[in-house]
Amino acid sequence: MQIERLVAGQHELAVTPEIGAGLAWLKTRDGNGTDWHWLRQTPSANRPTPRDLGLFLLAPFSNRIANARFRLRDRDIQLSANFPPEHHAIHGVAWSSAWQLDSKTERVMQLSLACEDHPVGDHPVSPHLVWPQFVWPQLVWPQLVWPWQMRMEVAYELDETGLSIRLGVTNLDSTEMPCGLGIHPYFPRTDGVSVFTQAAAIVRNDNHMVPTGLDKDHSALSTLRDGQPLPVGLDNGLFQWSGAARIHWPKSGRSLRLEVVPTCQWAVLFTPRSEPYFCFEPVSHQTNAHNGALPGVDDTGLVWLPPRETQSATFRLDLG
Repeated sequence: MQIERLVAGQHELAVTPEIGAGLAWLKTRDGNGTDWHWLRQTPSANRPTPRDLGLFLLAPFSNRIANARFRLRDRDIQLSANFPPEHHAIHGVAWSSAWQLDSKTERVMQLSLACEDHPVGDHPVSPHLVWPQFVWPQLVWPQLVWPWQMRMEVAYELDETGLSIRLGVTNLDSTEMPCGLGIHPYFPRTDGVSVFTQAAAIVRNDNHMVPTGLDKDHSALSTLRDGQPLPVGLDNGLFQWSGAARIHWPKSGRSLRLEVVPTCQWAVLFTPRSEPYFCFEPVSHQTNAHNGALPGVDDTGLVWLPPRETQSATFRLDLG
């Protein structure tokens, strides 16, 4: 596995260009030589998959497109179901592609991914294309092909107070394309860990993890607002998220502040019961926004990006 590192003071991060340009680790060394890992640490014994990383990138959409299909004006766009056994398209292209390292200094790294071989143009997308796959030991990972030409870029900048991640998507096609982005970090879940943030509603899902509506009275909303210990068993979107959150690990005395510029009104909170991690994912649009808005939602956040235009956001992690 190719690893590229950045160092700033006591902080160090490691990027995996070949595996989605994600983060293998983000850590801080304290005065007695002990490392504190802000994200789940990627195992080094075997070649990891995107889901083993501490953080991966979400572009040109986040979370799920139901049944890997959506209607675009007079056409049905059929994508690949890239997360077996689910029938949905999930997380976009960025997370499971090999990126190119464009430049690197001690504290700044820039990478890019050009997807220019599959334009949709004025032609319908065939559901019978043969989708390519990335093959790692003991795993065949289906790679989603996005039917628009585009270029994705990410810049990681590490300083003495934290990490900035600037993610951008540029439409290189001749027609506008639906676009969205986000990040998918895995944070360690230790006793009493809390997320202090605000949102107007929790997004309800059906049994296939497709959103169905909003719950403005869910108990998790007050738990987050009051910064109480994190509830488990959630895998839900947050509607009208405030755009900032503080994560606190009481036993270690560590805190992390997460903020997005420009502010995203959506996030996803994933707190599996049997895992030593949880995910708080700031994202620019509603899950399954390609198939319409939920009741009560005026703006899904999905951007219809004109040719040669770029959508971008900066995700800031202040490490305290």
